[in-house]
Amino acid sequence: MREVAVDKLRRKLAEELGDALVGVDVGEFWDGSNVRVYVRRLTPEIVERAIRVVRELEKELGLEEALVVDVLELGRDERAGDADLRLGAEERRVIEEELKRGLGGVLVGVDVGEFWDGSNVRVYVRRLTPEIVERAIRAVRRAEHRLSIPEPLVVDVVEHR
Repeated sequence: MREVAVDKLRRKLAEELGDALVGVDVGEFWDGSNVRVYVRRLTPEIVERAIRVVRELEKELGLEEALVVDVLELGRDERAGDADLRLGAEERRVIEEELKRGLGGVLVGVDVGEFWDGSNVRVYVRRLTPEIVERAIRAVRRAEHRLSIPEPLVVDVVEHR
C-alpha cells in the first residue's frame, strides 16, 4: 500500500510541477519531515503547488495532515558548493533579523551553513504553509539585498514540531 501511495505522489507531483521537479524522497528525516520534494528553483508558487498536491493526496487516502513536507531547491550545483559564499556572524544576524521581521512568532530558529541537501539557510517554523514559506523566502531575499550577496541563498523552510 505504501509503495502505491508513494508512486501516486510522485506521479501527481510530476504532473503538477513538470520540469521544476527534480525528485521526491519519502522517509523519516532528521528534521521531522517525512516527504521531501526537490525542485530546480525554490519559489513560493512551486512550494504552494507541491504542498497542495501532498494535501490533496492526504485527503484522497484519508490521512489527516500526516505528511510533513519539506520543499528543497536542488539542481544549481554551482551555488550549493560555492566556496566563495561564506555566511558569518553578521550575515546570520541580518538573515535572522529579516526573518523575525517577516515571520514574527512563527519563526522557531535559523541555521546557516552548507547543508547536505545544497541549502545554505535553513528556516525552522512552527507550521509550514505556502504563505509562511513565501514570507520566509522574501525575508531571506531582503537579507541578500541588504548584504549585497551576489548569488541567491538556497533556502530550506522546515516545520519544527
